[in-house]
Amino acid sequence: MKTKGICRICNKEFDRVNAKSKICSQECRAKSHDISKRKYRATEKGKITEKKYNKKIYHEVVKSWRKTEKGILYLKKYNQKKTTKEYELNFRRNYRKTEKGKQVYHNATKKYYYSEKGKKFRDKWDRFYASQRRANKKRATPKWNDLNKTLKIYSIARKIEKITGINMHVDHIIPLKGVAYENSKIKMCGLNVWYNLMPLPYDINLKKKNKCLPVKPLKKFNYQNFSLETLPKPNNWMKFINQISNEMMEDLRYENYKQDQEYTDRVLKNYAMD
Repeated sequence: MKTKGICRICNKEFDRVNAKSKICSQECRAKSHDISKRKYRATEKGKITEKKYNKKIYHEVVKSWRKTEKGILYLKKYNQKKTTKEYELNFRRNYRKTEKGKQVYHNATKKYYYSEKGKKFRDKWDRFYASQRRANKKRATPKWNDLNKTLKIYSIARKIEKITGINMHVDHIIPLKGVAYENSKIKMCGLNVWYNLMPLPYDINLKKKNKCLPVKPLKKFNYQNFSLETLPKPNNWMKFINQISNEMMEDLRYENYKQDQEYTDRVLKNYAMD
């Protein structure tokens, strides 16, 4: 005998097939299945399984969809749009040049610099670059290099630093690992020898970066010896260094260097590149 029951979803009477049956039709069965799915997804276990399952299916679906006619047409339109990687990179570069972009970029770098992650990164890479620099110096130092002359140039830089109070660097005129001034794609490697060294103020040396001096004298360089053509030969190099150091001792005064803007502009024109 068929018994009557009430459906738990639509609350209607129906003839039971079994004593355990609680759903009247296939439509109600699909609804109950959806309800149980939602309940399971709300639990922690359900969330974890859903993430794993969705990732696998998503990649498979995307791959298969891209092969269809609709997917091929969409990809062509997408590539023609301005949302490619090259456009994004150019957009970021142009944004960084604006005042707002500079401020945002500066704040972000400052925040990362003082964070724990930034400190760990700096400790790791500062040591690496320092060791790499030492190795490059060793490779670039030939056996016939005159050590006394190189040490003398470093002592002259210290002497200028003591008298003027300005932090001095000993610059490689042709960098150990640098590029040409005229074209940054041309790479240049200099030697760690006495006639490739010259004392310079720290800010000017940092402004120079890894660029070599120009081959011929340019308008930007007011100082007559600041080009590869006009630099003296190795025999007269120490005389040239003494001459430059005496000029710096007279010109680079600590008070004027920081306060007088005209003076700083004159020094940058004489000794550094724009």
